[in-house]
Amino acid sequence: GLITRQRFEQLVEKQLKVESKNKIMIIEADIKGFKFLNQNYGEEKADELIKYFSEDVPGMKVPAKLCDIYVTVIRGVPMVVLLLIFYFVILKTAHEVPVCIIAFGINSGAYMAELIRSGINAVDAGQMEAGRSLGLNWAQTMVKIIMPQAFRTILPTFTSEFIALIKETSVASFIAVMDLQKSCDNIRNATYNAWIPLLCCAAIYLVLTVGLTKVFSVFEKRLAKSDRS
Repeated sequence: GLITRQRFEQLVEKQLKVESKNKIMIIEADIKGFKFLNQNYGEEKADELIKYFSEDVPGMKVPAKLCDIYVTVIRGVPMVVLLLIFYFVILKTAHEVPVCIIAFGINSGAYMAELIRSGINAVDAGQMEAGRSLGLNWAQTMVKIIMPQAFRTILPTFTSEFIALIKETSVASFIAVMDLQKSCDNIRNATYNAWIPLLCCAAIYLVLTVGLTKVFSVFEKRLAKSDRS
């Protein structure tokens, strides 16, 4: 329903207080960090360090470009085609199971990279600035400040990606891996009965996905409780 003008003003005032508090915390972190650098390295060196840490890490430009190419290529190739390329071209002398592990891992890694990137981008930029001003380098800030917050954001999407990976393993039978789908095909060919093996195969996949969904939901609830506390 509609809210009164007085209630609206109260909500606006509350939001402004929250934003003001966050800005004050960042400013305090900046002051403490500058004092730490100034005491240990001197004023001139502290200015150079702050300028360096406020910029992007130069050594990461080439790896970032390679990662971008990797994500673009892998996400643009179907899983079945990628699996066949690894089995018949790249790893043609290897056993089927290691080929599947490598192919599925590389394919899923590209999608996970995008999930992690979106989670990092969802974290406020002030968190990185506050960590840098406290004397932490880029890696320390990412591990101790940015990634824990990003993980909370990407956990639901990570659950969906993990479930999709389990269902994608059904294409492993294309290279004669004796998985659930291949066993179903063998039973179907031996009994000339299609619907019972296929329904049983679908039911097993359903149990696996529902069970994993329940497991990940427990983690989501625990994270939600920690956020509220």
